[in-house]
Amino acid sequence: MVDPSYSSRPALSHLPPSLIASDVDGTLLTPDHHITQATQDAISQAREAGVVVVLASARGPQALGLLQAELGLSGQPFVAFQGALVGRHLAGGETDILAEHRLTLASALIVAEAFTDASIPLLWFDAERWYFNMAAEVVDFEARVTGVPATGLLDLGAARARGIGPHKIMVPPDPDHPGVIPGIIATLPSDVVPHLTGELYYELTAPGADKSHGLAALADSLGLESAEIAAIGDGHNDTGMFALAGRSYAMGNAAPEVQAAAQRVTASNSEDGLAAAIRDLLS
Repeated sequence: MVDPSYSSRPALSHLPPSLIASDVDGTLLTPDHHITQATQDAISQAREAGVVVVLASARGPQALGLLQAELGLSGQPFVAFQGALVGRHLAGGETDILAEHRLTLASALIVAEAFTDASIPLLWFDAERWYFNMAAEVVDFEARVTGVPATGLLDLGAARARGIGPHKIMVPPDPDHPGVIPGIIATLPSDVVPHLTGELYYELTAPGADKSHGLAALADSLGLESAEIAAIGDGHNDTGMFALAGRSYAMGNAAPEVQAAAQRVTASNSEDGLAAAIRDLLS
């Protein structure tokens, strides 16, 4: 287990941050997708200290809302869809969107048609709804892990009629044909930006939609400077947040290059690394 004193890392400010941004999968959640009591207690301690705790994830607003409710963070801001949507849930259940970046409809349709023609599953995320282009294991997995069932089968005609693109398209890995998906992505329009997350999942978003941009938009709305922000994560898609934040922590389960991008390394997500990082920030 990584020493939570982080004695081998540079000394940071002893003042608690005003905002802590935490990744979800691989950081907040254990490998079996649960939140430990130690993590819940650390987040409660941060909230009691007046710190805004923000979940920043590739997950959508509904999935983040479920986690926020479990953590006592309902009504707090979140960064969803890899940064493509920044908002908060209002008391009536509506989503107050603070900032958003959608894929253009034309480019999203090209993505959907390219992968469907290649018989590759994809998930199409539009605010509180998500759709799938074909029955696949990833559809059941997404619903089971996030607690949010699919809205239904993707209807490109209905998408055209609606007239706006989705916030994100996700393509799961194909371990039997590892070169096929990157090959298709290389042919997509330049305004479709791929982010590699998890175990080779591709999150496709519009330019300007990543966690660091989402966090920056939220910080601006709260009047916070980078020095007042801490970021904690485990993925390559978290390194932008590390660069933005005044203090950054990589999880012990993160890849070496992700750990190198952070100022400090905490324990893994199976060893309450997020809780240890929060306690260190508050000490």
